Formats: sequence, structure tokens, C-alpha cells
Amino acid sequence: MPVERQLWDVEPIKVPKDLQRYPKDSLKNSGLPEIKCIVFSPNAKTDEKWLTLERKYSDKMLFKTTLSNEALETVVNLQRSLFEKDVNDTMLLCLDDFGSGAKYQNAYGAALDSLATKYRWAGISIIGAYHGFKQLSPVQRCQMSHWFLFRMSDTEAKKITPELRCHLDDKTFQEMMHEATAEPFSFLYINTRSPSNDGVFHVNQIG
Repeated sequence: MPVERQLWDVEPIKVPKDLQRYPKDSLKNSGLPEIKCIVFSPNAKTDEKWLTLERKYSDKMLFKTTLSNEALETVVNLQRSLFEKDVNDTMLLCLDDFGSGAKYQNAYGAALDSLATKYRWAGISIIGAYHGFKQLSPVQRCQMSHWFLFRMSDTEAKKITPELRCHLDDKTFQEMMHEATAEPFSFLYINTRSPSNDGVFHVNQIG
């Protein structure tokens, strides 16, 4: 029996035949478009940047304003079933501004922790945007392979130093981070999967 993308029972969508995922294969056809990216953001229906993307890529992307343990578990389980049948069947999840607080712990914290350890086995890539380092749980932080750090306070810089300084001492790392983010929109890119120390830190570029 084919695995179907029945991920969005709360907000069902009608899809014309020309947008069905496998229009020429009735055995594979799920009745949903070939969704390649799902965006979870409280501002998905109000932020003009998200709205622009939704208008342009409505056949490839879904935008959700709420997040829950149940929704994420469904995404991971069904995507893993699809990925096991076809390793080219991958998906991108964007998590925008879902972080700390009681709601985080109760509503979707457990699923985010589970996602952090299982996403590779489901053919899922993740992009997360957060206002603070500690918005991510320790489990999620240790699984992150790439970091983009923008300008932050000294207090926040001290919080992240022990986990992200890699082979550098605390003072050197913090000086490098502040120098890298001195200009508007400048950033420090950290690749924790780099095979050598020389490839870990990059200023305003992706190495």
C-alpha cells in the first residue's frame, strides 16, 4: 500500500490533477503536490517574505503557523517511509522562531529533540532561526552541523562559547565572533563537520 502525505488533516488542501505528485503513476500518486519544503513559523501568514515565497512556490512549499509534537512526529514518520522507498525523496524543514518557554516544552519540545536525532534517517534537512542560543535544547545544539551567528550581546556570546569555540580558547573565539559580526548583516559561519580545523570558521562566507 503506498505511503501517502496525509500530514495536514487540520488544514486540508485540494490539489488539482496537474499538481499531483505522481500524475502518471496511480500506484505512487499521493494526491498531494510534490512538497519539498515545509515552513513552521508563527508569522507564516503575515510576514511578507514568507507570503512572497508562498505565492511563488505554492506547489513546492507548505506554510504552517503552529507546531506540535504530533505534527512533527507525523512528518518524520511518513517522510522516513517515503525516503526508505526512494533515497531521492527528501524534504527541507524550516523552523522559524519556535524556541523556549512553557509552550515550547509542552507543545513541541519533545518532538524537536527527537527530530534532531532522526532527521538524517528520514531524508530531512533542517534550517532553524532563533533569537537566542539557549532557545535550542542541549540535544538539538549538539546535533547542529552548521551555524550562522549574527551580532549578539556579550552575555549571549559567553553562553555559546563553551559549545562552539572548537579548538580555540574562549578569548580568541569571542574576539573573532565580535569582529566577524561588526558590520550590519555580517555573520560568522561555523561548520562543525569540517574534517580540519582550518575549515571550521568562516567570516561572511560559506566554506
